[in-house]
Amino acid sequence: MPRPYSDYGRFAKYRIDESYPPAVGAYVDWLIHQSGWAVEEDGEFTAIRPRHIGILFRRFRNFGADVTRAYVRALENRRIPHMLVGGSSFHECEEVIALRNALAAVEWPDDELSVFATLRGPFFALSDEALLLFRQIVDNGDGTLKTRRLNPLRPVDRPALPPIALDVADALELLRHLHIGRNHRPIAQSITMFLDAVRVHAGIALWPTGEQALANTQRLIDMARQFERGASSFRAFVNKLEIDAERGEADEAPIVEEGTEGVRLMTVHKAKGLQFPIVILADPTCSAARDTPSRHVDSVRRLWLEPLCGSTPAELLEAAAEEQQREEDEAIRVAYVAATRARDLLVAPVCGDQPIEGWLTVLDPVLYPSPATRTISSPAPGCPSFRRRFGARSRPKGGCPRGRPGQARRASSGPRRAAGRMVGSRVLGSGCRRTATTSPSATPRSRFRRCRRQRSELRRVARGGPRSTQPRFRTFAVGQDNYISGTSCRRPKGRP
Repeated sequence: MPRPYSDYGRFAKYRIDESYPPAVGAYVDWLIHQSGWAVEEDGEFTAIRPRHIGILFRRFRNFGADVTRAYVRALENRRIPHMLVGGSSFHECEEVIALRNALAAVEWPDDELSVFATLRGPFFALSDEALLLFRQIVDNGDGTLKTRRLNPLRPVDRPALPPIALDVADALELLRHLHIGRNHRPIAQSITMFLDAVRVHAGIALWPTGEQALANTQRLIDMARQFERGASSFRAFVNKLEIDAERGEADEAPIVEEGTEGVRLMTVHKAKGLQFPIVILADPTCSAARDTPSRHVDSVRRLWLEPLCGSTPAELLEAAAEEQQREEDEAIRVAYVAATRARDLLVAPVCGDQPIEGWLTVLDPVLYPSPATRTISSPAPGCPSFRRRFGARSRPKGGCPRGRPGQARRASSGPRRAAGRMVGSRVLGSGCRRTATTSPSATPRSRFRRCRRQRSELRRVARGGPRSTQPRFRTFAVGQDNYISGTSCRRPKGRP
């Protein structure tokens, strides 16, 4: 685990959630481009491709937040193609939001907000100046200011428009044409006509994540084709996209094709029946089971019991132990399913100092060595090595918390606040800077002043004084480091 410690040197789950997704993205990039490993495919060994890797989650949402978003960003930053099966990250992509706004403008041309978002969005990319000149005109007769609405169905006097506003008129004409025939052609065809008219494929290809953006637009077209099997209303499809975006849902892919390129991100439940050459287990801090039971089914009395408005039925409280045991058994089954999805390589997150409490706790007996050798690390043959700022090397040494650069942190055994002045600092070999602080209230004033004055004099001697006096400075510094107690620790600027 790259950075499991907080600013105060404690083991923190939120630090794991922040540091693990970039580590997963870096490891996937190493597997594809630098590892040189091969997997068996169709009876032959081939280099690892993104389609050979699967990232499995226990959940997709945590208190309304999308858990997969950080992992998707880590893959996008390295331009690694990926495919998210479900989840709300699909609806939060820029190209998907822009396309939803365009479809809403086609269905409701009188919705000026949707029309403006479409014209100002990445597909048309019209400037504010062009939109303002189109919307507000000055009557040459009496000089009054008139306002023209952004409505594709209203006629436009093109000769009266300034040249810069003609692009707005062309865009409104395209939306009007798509609105008139939206119910007389397939939904996927209307979307394809819009994308071809604005040349989306050429524009999106220049984005940093162009390949993934093109794949998302194509997936939206596939969703439209699948939706037409049960209904053919253009408005129903637009409403469905809005509802799915609010709920954070996306159409499920019932079958993941073998030839589909991209790292697959999915939940463990959706991965049942599938197998990947390489599986990476994500979101290790997700709880294995709830602290309190959330539901209970009484088949004899034909009752479904669950908390409502903060009140829990008495029958549910009586069956709490039974439901808790059932949840723990389900957690074991989920972890077993996740581990058995890997055919060649299973990657699970661990920390050398202490186990990570979560849904992968059942795997601890096989993931962690004995407690005596747990904190002794050595590079694994053929695997990438963490840099100096990662891994167990960044943990606090001797219980000394690692602070941010330029900020002094107090030790757990020291005073709550350093009331004195810094009288000396020395860079140790471990990479930490020990900053000595003394308090006038705890030290005699004369001793405090003498120490400060002597330190200043020896600093000047060490910079430019004669060589005979320089050993005195080193001896004083070593003795002072040994004398100081209750020190704080900080990292110097420029050091990991």
